[in-house]
Amino acid sequence: MIDFGVSTEGFIEEYYEKQFFVRKGALAHRPVTWKDINSALFAWDPRDGLLQLFKDGPIPVEHYTETFVDLAMQRSKIVKDTFYELLQEGATLVLNRLETKSEPVHDLAMEIARFVGEKAVANGYAAFGGRGTFAQHWDTHDVFAVQLIGRKRWRVFEPTFALPLPHQKSKEHKHECPAEPVFDGYLEAGDVLYIPRGWWHEAVPLAGEETFHIAVGIHPMLIRDYVAWSCFTTLPSDIALRQSIKAERDNLDGLALAAQAAEELLVSKTNLAEFKREVFSNERVVSRFAIETLGKPGASGEPQSQFRLNSVYRTASPASTNVYVNGQAIRMDAASQRHIASLFSRPRASLEEISKSPDQREKTSALLQQLADKDVISPVPDYRVTTRSIFQQQFKENSHQNPKYQEI
Repeated sequence: MIDFGVSTEGFIEEYYEKQFFVRKGALAHRPVTWKDINSALFAWDPRDGLLQLFKDGPIPVEHYTETFVDLAMQRSKIVKDTFYELLQEGATLVLNRLETKSEPVHDLAMEIARFVGEKAVANGYAAFGGRGTFAQHWDTHDVFAVQLIGRKRWRVFEPTFALPLPHQKSKEHKHECPAEPVFDGYLEAGDVLYIPRGWWHEAVPLAGEETFHIAVGIHPMLIRDYVAWSCFTTLPSDIALRQSIKAERDNLDGLALAAQAAEELLVSKTNLAEFKREVFSNERVVSRFAIETLGKPGASGEPQSQFRLNSVYRTASPASTNVYVNGQAIRMDAASQRHIASLFSRPRASLEEISKSPDQREKTSALLQQLADKDVISPVPDYRVTTRSIFQQQFKENSHQNPKYQEI
């Protein structure tokens, strides 16, 4: 779906947490339309704290929603005329965790997550003019900005505080933002901009132009997380790290012994592997449903059908008979390992690529169906077909309204 123009290894080596990256035309097809945003808004509970309007700061949700009782159930809804008016006056709509409400946005977030090998969430930003949501700021996580509708101006500035942690916000450091940007340009539909955490940036809508983009935030394992995990698991195994500290004594010698013991336990391949194993086992990925397949037992997929592993971690390897995917310990025989090896090493793979030969396709299809039922893998739609269908529908509507449009 996304052509990054660089391999994962090349991206990690040259850009990840080091340098911003722009890829023009990364999306050749249009996976998200206003119809998708409308569908998400239809099902959204506006009081869940995830839907917000911003204009010179956050607009109180009470200004554009109302609460009512519906058959003894208290519900809330968006007041459309007020909501639309605020957007027309320059407010920006922020849809946090949009990947939980929209399948196409979920697919984009998973594509990026699989590319970098880390967890990802997606927030959506829609506007029809205005001054943008936030002024110059840094984020405490890496961001992939994916422009999906219209265009928007982006300015990126070098960091003044590298690799901030979640509690290290830019709010108190606004005066430190450099005067000159290292990138000042427009993202158009299909473009992708990567911004490492700590890099100053701002996004500004264009007057009178519609725009929608998603910001896919990357949330990796941190050394801080490993140290915190070790404090409750491996470090207490050494008596030097179980000593008390007396208020009236410095006890620096005791601290030195504790630091030495901590270093030995922290710089340990075994302990680090156990920490990662626990992270892998706790991973949960929400995936698409395919309930229609229940009425078609044994149905075989098309050779071009695409599948994705329901895990963001690329380091998981099928070399072991037991692997963790989507929080499940999966035991596989050698034949199964050979068939799905490609799913571990790339964002997606087709049935044709997985089966390797036509005579294996039926058996491979059955295996993939079993893995999909277990939520280990997911089928991924072909957005080229989706986009083509949208254009065809628009063409038919135009043809109906204007006789000069003729189908060729």
